[in-house]
Amino acid sequence: MFFFCFVSADSTGAFISKSDDSSGTLNELEEKIARVTMIPKSQGEVVYAFQSKLAG
Repeated sequence: MFFFCFVSADSTGAFISKSDDSSGTLNELEEKIARVTMIPKSQGEVVYAFQSKLAG
């Protein structure tokens, strides 16, 4: 299992692998991306989820 988390004052992020996602959401997302880009899921990599806070 591979998991890395990044946190700063303005944003957070994490690398997520399929083994970390028990809900299956990541698999569904990868299938949709593969369909749109016509690139097989097997060519994919670990996903980086990033959230940035709006200034204000």
